[in-house]
Amino acid sequence: MHDIQRRRRRNQSEIGQLVLESQKSDLSPQEFAQNVGVEVQTVVRWLKTSSVDLIHQPNRHAEHF
Repeated sequence: MHDIQRRRRRNQSEIGQLVLESQKSDLSPQEFAQNVGVEVQTVVRWLKTSSVDLIHQPNRHAEHF
């Protein structure tokens, strides 16, 4: 029998968290992909398409005037 692993879709929240982890880590996209069990192209796509920006994250708790 073949061991076929079913690919798992991640929701936007989970992808955002993984992008943050990737940006905070000292790992290359290849190393990060291997650690989370995805293809490197997937990590690169997440990084390119993510709207997560560590430097310019809005403060959700700030009052709007």
